[in-house]
Amino acid sequence: MIPARQNILILDDYKFFSSLARRLAANSGNILEECNDPGEINPLKLCNYNLILLDILMPGINGVQIINSIRQPAPATGVVLVTSCSKH
Repeated sequence: MIPARQNILILDDYKFFSSLARRLAANSGNILEECNDPGEINPLKLCNYNLILLDILMPGINGVQIINSIRQPAPATGVVLVTSCSKH
């Protein structure tokens, strides 16, 4: 059974994407936390989330490294990897 409300973390250094995702999740009644700095993440708190929207390309650390730290304290947490690139 899927809970009526999901606790969702958006971890993306690109504030436009995290802001857009926050509005979409809020409109669906979910509880959302946004983080634009991967250095602020406490791996022990990751088990509080049902879903993490995770950017792959961030300065200093990448999404794959973060997934490895998520799997220890929160193996049941769903992760959706996202990324964006701009054309110069």
